[in-house]
Amino acid sequence: MKRTIAQLSLMPYTDDDQPWRMCGQRIITRTWSLVDDCSNSLEQTQIITVIDDIDPELVGCPADVTIACNDPMPVPPVVTATDNCDMSPVVSGPVSVSGQTNDGSCSDYTYDVTLTWTATDARRNTAPCAPVVSVQDLIIPVITLTGPDTVDLCVGDSYSDMGATADDDCFGDITADIIVDNPVDVNTPGTYMVTYNVSDPLRK
Repeated sequence: MKRTIAQLSLMPYTDDDQPWRMCGQRIITRTWSLVDDCSNSLEQTQIITVIDDIDPELVGCPADVTIACNDPMPVPPVVTATDNCDMSPVVSGPVSVSGQTNDGSCSDYTYDVTLTWTATDARRNTAPCAPVVSVQDLIIPVITLTGPDTVDLCVGDSYSDMGATADDDCFGDITADIIVDNPVDVNTPGTYMVTYNVSDPLRK
């Protein structure tokens, strides 16, 4: 008996592309149909699930910045986000975490504040942004003479140092910390230099 082999033809596949069930996910049902010369047919179906695994992107996140301890804290900007799928990703924040101790120590004046924004899309993909505001003691104390900067005396005159005051941008009045080097001898002619030195608790 002579046998013949039916010639099978592969039909083009068809896609049933379902609407998005949620942003970032859709189901495609792909079907292939096989038909032989005798009109016998076979269908093969493939389920394709398309998901969004790409994080959103934050827009307008500020850079790290350093400020002096008496400067105002920068006003947080408006941070937004874009996403490859979700047209309205949610941006939360800023959440502020400060290293300031408020216990009278130096970390009251030198510390970091971390501001965190987080973008979340409908598929719960997230993207954080956490710039740091570094608060530092950047300015040295200022010493102000109480009296004139030059004093003329005759040998044997009475003399009393009029002193000075000291102010610091972080610690305020630190006059009590002034160290005075006063070599003046009213019984010996000469030119004398009175020196005032002060450092704040951070050794500025």
